[in-house]
Amino acid sequence: MASGSRCAGGGRDVRKEADWDEIAAIMAHVRKVGRPPPDDEELPQHPTPRLNHAVRQLGRDGRVMEARELVTWMLRAGRANEHTFAMWFEALGRAGSASEALRGCLALFKAGSRRGGAAAGAGVPGAAPTGPLSVLYDGPPPGVPRVRVGSVAASAAMNAACLDTSVPLEDALDFLAAAKAAGMKLNARTYNAALHRCAIDGNAQEALSVLSVMQLEREIGNVELDTYTYAAVLRALDAGDMAAAVRPVYASMRVDTAAKLLRPDAPLMSHVLHLASLVGEVALAEDVVGDMDAWGIPWTLEVHNALLSVYGRQGNLPAALDWYRRRVVGAGTDPDVRTAVHLCVAAARASASMAAVLLLLDELASDLPRDTRATSPLAGAVLSCIRDAKDHAGPDRNDARGDEILRWYKHARRAGVRLHGPVYRLVVSALASAERVDDAERVFADMSAAGIVPTTTCITTLASAWEWTAHVAGDDAARARAAERAAELRELQGSLVQLHGADVMADDADAGPWEAESGGCSARRLLTGPP
Repeated sequence: MASGSRCAGGGRDVRKEADWDEIAAIMAHVRKVGRPPPDDEELPQHPTPRLNHAVRQLGRDGRVMEARELVTWMLRAGRANEHTFAMWFEALGRAGSASEALRGCLALFKAGSRRGGAAAGAGVPGAAPTGPLSVLYDGPPPGVPRVRVGSVAASAAMNAACLDTSVPLEDALDFLAAAKAAGMKLNARTYNAALHRCAIDGNAQEALSVLSVMQLEREIGNVELDTYTYAAVLRALDAGDMAAAVRPVYASMRVDTAAKLLRPDAPLMSHVLHLASLVGEVALAEDVVGDMDAWGIPWTLEVHNALLSVYGRQGNLPAALDWYRRRVVGAGTDPDVRTAVHLCVAAARASASMAAVLLLLDELASDLPRDTRATSPLAGAVLSCIRDAKDHAGPDRNDARGDEILRWYKHARRAGVRLHGPVYRLVVSALASAERVDDAERVFADMSAAGIVPTTTCITTLASAWEWTAHVAGDDAARARAAERAAELRELQGSLVQLHGADVMADDADAGPWEAESGGCSARRLLTGPP
C-alpha cells in the first residue's frame, strides 16, 4: 500500500490533470480482476496518489459509478488511504449525495473509535449501508490494513455538504457537533466550509457560533483562524442583516493581528468598511484606516471605495472629498464608477447646492479614465444629487428641480445608459412631486417599455400627483381626466401586487446590481451633463 507524504491529497507531483487514457486503463484492470487478493500488484505503475486523483477526476466528470468501482477496488486491494475518502466524498457532493458523505464520514469514525481508531470497513451497528456509500462498509479481506479516517476526510465531506445547498445547514452543523462529540479532531478547513455555508444561507447567528467554537479550539492548538475565516463571518453578517455585529468581530481580528495570529489583507478590510457603512460606524471606519496604515496593508481602490461609502451614507461630503483628493487621485490611483457613485451619494445626502454638485461632477469627469463606462447606478446617483440640491428656494423650486432632472434623464437616455428600476422610480417620483404629471407619465411609459415593474411607492406618488391635479384643475374635463388616470393607477397597483406579489412591488425589489448594463456611454460623457 502506497504511503508517505506524497500520498496527501494526491501529492504535489501528481497535481496535473489525469490522463483519461490512463484512467481507462485503470478501470479496465479494476473490472477485470474484480475482487483482488491483497497481494495484487498488477498496477505497480499507479501509486495510490494517482489512483486517488483518478477518483477525483471521475467525480468531476460526473462518472460517479466508475469512481465507486475504483474506490471499492482500492479498499479491497489495500491501496486506499484517507485521501481516497476525501476524493470520494468530493465525488458524492458533485453527484448530489453530500448528505451521505456526512453520514458515512461520521459513521466510519465512530466505528473506528470503538476499535482504537477510525477505520474503513468496520461494520456500524444500527447504520445500514445504503446507496453508493455501501462500499465503505464492505470489510476488506483478512490481512488488509484498515484506513484511518480523520480531519482530511471530514473537511472534504463538510465542504461537499456546504457547497450543496440542498443539504440543510442544520445537517452540516449537526455533523460538526457530532464529530466533536465523537472525538474527531477537525481542521480549520472544515469549520471554514461551515462558515461559507452560513454566509450563503445568511445565517449570521450560526456563523458567530462557529467562530466562537473555532476560537476555543485554537486555545488548545487544534485550529488556526485565517483571513478566509473572518471573511466568511463578515459575509454572513452582511447577508444576515447583522452588520451591527461587525465591531466585536473586528475587535477579535485586531487581537489576532496584534498576536501575529492573523495577517489581514485589503479585501478583508474592505468588507469591514462595507459593514461599517451599513450601520453608520464612522468610528470603526477611522479605526480601520489607522490599523491599515499601521499594519502596512496597501490601499487598493476597493478599500478606498468602501471608505467613501461610509462617508457617503453619512452625507459627509467634506470628508469624502478630502479623502478622494488626498488619498485616491493624490496618490495616483485612478477612480472608477463606484468612486463617483459614493461621492455623488455623499453630495445628495449632504444636500449640497446645485453649484457644488456641478463642480463635483466636473471634477469626477476629469479624473475618471476615458474608457470608464457609465452605469445605471451612476446615473441614479447624479440624479439624486440634482434632486436634493439646496437651490432655487421659493415657490418655483420644484419646477426648477424638475427641469434639471428631466434634462439629465434625457441626457442619460441619449447617451445610451441602460437605466434600471431605481432610476426610473426616482425620476417619476421627482417629476410627480413637482406636479409635472405629463412628464412623469412619459417616464413611466419608458419604464414600462423597458419591462421594469414599478414599485408601490412609484405608483402611489404618481397617482397622488394626478389626484392633486384633479383637485386644482380649472375645468371639469381636466378634472375628470386627472381623476380617471388616478383611479387607473390605483387599479394597476392592485393588479400588479396580485400578479407579482408584494415582494416584487417592494421599494427595494428592483435595486439594480453594479453590473447593470451601461450601453455605449462613457462616464465622462454622462458626468459632463446635457449641453
